[in-house]
Amino acid sequence: QHQQPYHGRDIWKGDCVQIAFDPMRDAVRGSQYDINDSEYAVALTADGPQIWRYICPPDSYVGIVAGARVAVRRTGEETLYEVALPWRMTTYVPRP
Repeated sequence: QHQQPYHGRDIWKGDCVQIAFDPMRDAVRGSQYDINDSEYAVALTADGPQIWRYICPPDSYVGIVAGARVAVRRTGEETLYEVALPWRMTTYVPRP
């Protein structure tokens, strides 16, 4: 049974999909995220589909992601998640 009673930053506590990106491929086993990484959660809430950014580069923001396209559908016992993020939200380009 689908369980998602949460909204906004708390959607990770219910049924959701969490996605992380490390565009510089500089992760070290056992380490935390660094400044070029980002993490998102996508959920079907009572208010409809939501995508929330938890971790992001310093020049971005934490919160509901504007510009993302999200569709979440329930069919019987299955949940289908579809997400389209602008590339700028998944990559980090170092500045000179």
